[in-house]
Amino acid sequence: MARQKSQLCPPLLDLTQIEQNGYGDCIDLSVLMTAILREAGVQARSAMVERRLYYAPPNHVNVQAKIAGKIKWLDLT
Repeated sequence: MARQKSQLCPPLLDLTQIEQNGYGDCIDLSVLMTAILREAGVQARSAMVERRLYYAPPNHVNVQAKIAGKIKWLDLT
């Protein structure tokens, strides 16, 4: 599983690399958590978000999940 080359995104780690390294970036961790939540029957998706106070392209990825009927935002870093 590899992310396309881009100046904006580093290569996506596969699950084995995340486990071996014990870490991943926000994209890696959000993809992993989204998969885990979906497998558990929770509606979830990875979402790019802006963490700065001024306009710029999205620079972080969180997970949006619907838990007990409410939308929750999960920051995994």
